[in-house]
Amino acid sequence: MSGDIVHNIFYHSDGERCASRLKEFFSGRKYNVQFNLHELQNGYSTDPCNLGVSILVFTPHLHAFITSRMNLDLNAIFPNPELSVVLVVGVEKTRVEIRTLLSSRIWDFHKWTIMEYQATGSFNALDKDIMKLVEKSEGFQPAPSLQKFRVWTREGVKSHEEVLLIFTKPVDNDSKVKVIQEWDSRERMAQPLNPMIYSFTVGDVDPGERKIEVIVNGFSFGRSTLYVPSVISKMEEISKLLHDIVNPIELLCQCLYIVPATLENLDRRLRDLLSNNTSSVSHIFGELNWERFGDSNSNYELPTLLHFGAKYGLRLFCMELLSHPGGTHALKMKNKDGLLPDQIAQKEKFDDLAKDLHAGKKDFACLGIMQSSLRRIKAKVSDTNNGPQPCTMYQTNSLRSSRSSTSYLKPLQQASHTNSVRSSDSGIGEEIYPKSNVREQGKPQTRI
Repeated sequence: MSGDIVHNIFYHSDGERCASRLKEFFSGRKYNVQFNLHELQNGYSTDPCNLGVSILVFTPHLHAFITSRMNLDLNAIFPNPELSVVLVVGVEKTRVEIRTLLSSRIWDFHKWTIMEYQATGSFNALDKDIMKLVEKSEGFQPAPSLQKFRVWTREGVKSHEEVLLIFTKPVDNDSKVKVIQEWDSRERMAQPLNPMIYSFTVGDVDPGERKIEVIVNGFSFGRSTLYVPSVISKMEEISKLLHDIVNPIELLCQCLYIVPATLENLDRRLRDLLSNNTSSVSHIFGELNWERFGDSNSNYELPTLLHFGAKYGLRLFCMELLSHPGGTHALKMKNKDGLLPDQIAQKEKFDDLAKDLHAGKKDFACLGIMQSSLRRIKAKVSDTNNGPQPCTMYQTNSLRSSRSSTSYLKPLQQASHTNSVRSSDSGIGEEIYPKSNVREQGKPQTRI
């Protein structure tokens, strides 16, 4: 919105008096709603962003004017059909004829409200319908007279329960305050507790949102809404609260402020959180021995995040987990029921996710074969050198890059004889030191 809401009344020459009376009626103390008057003419348009209720005073001269002006763009004048009213005054046409005429000139005229008014009559029969449209208009701010109170209740209202009306300014002691229950049109007298707080007792009321109107000394102070909850037992209420707590999808959506709270939105959000917050520390976990975590069964239903994602169909989240250290090892961990993550997804009818996890499990099996081969190579190296030897970074890289059983021995032996010296005089034994670590200034050097 670029400005305040504007309510307009449009008329032709013979409808000016009626339009002025209508403006005066709604600007009075009872409603305090301001309408602007406009004589309908060619080239006029209104801003739909700021437009509130529009009333077209349909008189004989206006009927002739619209009929003779085929180039008159009424859609530019009335862009909001839901908030538009045609007030028929003194036109000897049926509603069907008027609807047919205006439907040919105005889009969505079926959304308009048609009212009839006698030139010598009162507007009291029209005020409620027009005020409902005023309250419905987007961005509508109640007039000051409608902002003088608020309703206070305890977590919803029940039948025959006390409700407080808190006014923003003191109410005169001799004032009569009553409340009209719109669901049954009954009146309830409000009793003063102090000059600014009145109370009344609600009658029989069904669950749902219920409207009330506050009347002070015959003038409306506006409407408010009472929320009446469904009547349930204490056990049902506790069960409902427990269900909300143990529903992890709903709870996670609320905690992460995900709107709308859907499984797809939660899946994307968890994937993004994991991707953005673990990339900088993933190298730390990559050096751990994850093998010992994967072969055991767990006593929990969902021992890892991967099991959790599989149960609730969080496909993007699961795929992101598999790309992080330890993720693939969770694929072969069984829960308390003996189920793997892909089997959990299959059980919960997430077939696509189950296929992806099963494919990841096959990739993990290939990785296990490679790791077994690497362990055999290390064992051969240990036997060749008559026991375990201090392993340098050069030797580790040689193990990873060598594929045959003969080529990887040469660089290890050369490094052992060329870059090492034996200490035979100190009596230390067969401990080997690199040349760069020979004792300096009588202090033994710490071997890395």
